[in-house]
Amino acid sequence: MTCKKVVAGAIASVLALWAAGAAAQECEATCFQKRWVYWGGNLMVTERDSAGRTPFENFNALLPTIKAAGFNGVALNLGGDGSYVQLVNPETSADRKKAISDRIKLAIGNANAAGLEVIPIGGHPELVSQLRPDLMEAFPTTTLYKAQSGVASVVNAGKNLFAEPAGFEVDASGWAVDAFQPTYGAGVEIDPTVGHESARAMRMQSWRALPAGKTWAASRLYRKLTLKPHTAYQISFWLKPGAMTKPEKLQFFIQTADGRPDAPLYRHASQGLGWGSTPDGNWNAEGNTTKFVAQAKAAAAGNPTWQQYNVQFNSGNFTEAYAYFGMYNVIEGANTVWIDDIKLEEIGITHPVERGQGDYVVTRTSDGKVLPSTDYTVNGATLTIHNKDMANADLKVAWRQSPSRMFKGVAAVACDGGDFYRVQENYYANAIAPLFNNQIPKVVTGSPKKYFMYYDEIPVLNWEQNDARCSRRSAGDYLGHMVRGVQNPLENAGVETLTWNDMFDPNMNAIARYYQVNGSLLKTGATTSFKSGNADIDLHPDTVIVNWTGGEELTEAAQTKRRESLLYFREYPQVIALYYEKKDTTTAWLNALTAAYEKEKTLDTPTSLKIDGIMYTTWFNNYGDLAAVAEQIRKSPYAKHWPKPQQ
Repeated sequence: MTCKKVVAGAIASVLALWAAGAAAQECEATCFQKRWVYWGGNLMVTERDSAGRTPFENFNALLPTIKAAGFNGVALNLGGDGSYVQLVNPETSADRKKAISDRIKLAIGNANAAGLEVIPIGGHPELVSQLRPDLMEAFPTTTLYKAQSGVASVVNAGKNLFAEPAGFEVDASGWAVDAFQPTYGAGVEIDPTVGHESARAMRMQSWRALPAGKTWAASRLYRKLTLKPHTAYQISFWLKPGAMTKPEKLQFFIQTADGRPDAPLYRHASQGLGWGSTPDGNWNAEGNTTKFVAQAKAAAAGNPTWQQYNVQFNSGNFTEAYAYFGMYNVIEGANTVWIDDIKLEEIGITHPVERGQGDYVVTRTSDGKVLPSTDYTVNGATLTIHNKDMANADLKVAWRQSPSRMFKGVAAVACDGGDFYRVQENYYANAIAPLFNNQIPKVVTGSPKKYFMYYDEIPVLNWEQNDARCSRRSAGDYLGHMVRGVQNPLENAGVETLTWNDMFDPNMNAIARYYQVNGSLLKTGATTSFKSGNADIDLHPDTVIVNWTGGEELTEAAQTKRRESLLYFREYPQVIALYYEKKDTTTAWLNALTAAYEKEKTLDTPTSLKIDGIMYTTWFNNYGDLAAVAEQIRKSPYAKHWPKPQQ
């Protein structure tokens, strides 16, 4: 079936449903104003799924189901080469921009015809990094160089910083392993029959069943790292896959010494094995997991080989950490991999972020003399020294290292009066407003201009402390200033802004140490209310908080956090983001809401919770439970807040 026929059929179905059910869908005065469904993807993708549909066709086909379940809006988050960012990207052709714009307009028109409002999700802080890489947050890094005959290289370049041999020819000295458990076919031990350059390597097998009395298991090889702060490093290793049903489950990450999972030193969200670099200092075309899955597939076809991988990381503020190779919990089928010749080395200038003057500060260590930029040329990881007096000097080089493949989604620097705000303003004015601010009035609830700002799980932030225009008392103050700087002109123009809660919530990521954020994300002076502290750096008081505390978790601890989070933002309108592939999160959230109302009565300064709506949220396009979730709400104490089913 052609795309046009599918779309036309979907539109016809939508219009029929809207006409037949409009009266039944009208809300009572008590209904949640925002009853939204999250939709994320790329409407420009032409590949078809197992049902023979493109994402755009799936979007259109879903609209009647959304409306029938009592929802009244779609929160639309577009990524890839069909994203809103492409509409302001100077590298995107005019024809491509028109195609993207036309497709989004058609999607909005189809949704409006179905009686659904469409809400744009965008404006994430890394969009500025995408458009202006020179503004990307970067790690301040210092590297010791030794010049010889006018060429300066990293001191001890290529030297393995592990005291033990890189391989496992003798034993596992320096490494800790999970003991091998033949009964369960899992664990880690030295294999004397398989090696990369010798006869021995470390063999790792995943768990296929849990030991008696255990609810969790891990096959791990790990060790402590002793580091210099603000230093660039590389870990390289060789892998050979055996029989593997789930090669994507093999992980490598670096955890800070206190072991907190919310503050890793290195962890890529979508590539469990990290993302490597080429010998000349460029990022590989694909991540290490993608590469390893292909290697495992080749091994299964009868071509097992050893391949080398690497990851580069920055120590940031830390001097100790732990590096882990692991396969976690029970994994379907047999999964075996050999690991060998693991090497840690300090590296020089690689993946630099260059902003102009002051990108590099080269100092002679003997007397602190700073070389003018005319005295040297940066050639990848080495320097060519033009000043004969420095031709054999010991040097200290200060530079900025990009974290763009070390973590997923890196923000740009948001200094006072900086280009960060101009890029964001241009993005809203030229990509968002023209598409979304003229929807059919009868489908719009509340403000006709809405903008869901995607400030969520920002792993690297607040490193430009040397710039007085960026300096704030805490990372939380810095983030608040960043967001408020984007919000203020929008709010003044009558735009209702929304944001995820997690980066501003001490029940989630607004904590003393989160990932590689430089400093505490707790606001200066914050105690129990987000609105304490300095009013000039809070979110705008009309901001709608989209609260996803706990995600898919159904534990008592998650319930407590949900209740406390609802109360923490009690002076802001809130939309509860639930589902996350589990219907039971609906009941969990409604119970947490009841508990929050009860606890609110005991507070010294009680205020009325402002629950503005509910958003059905899925990261995996699972929309089969829309009707079931709506029915759960109708059968709850909050039934009056949801439309009755159509007759």
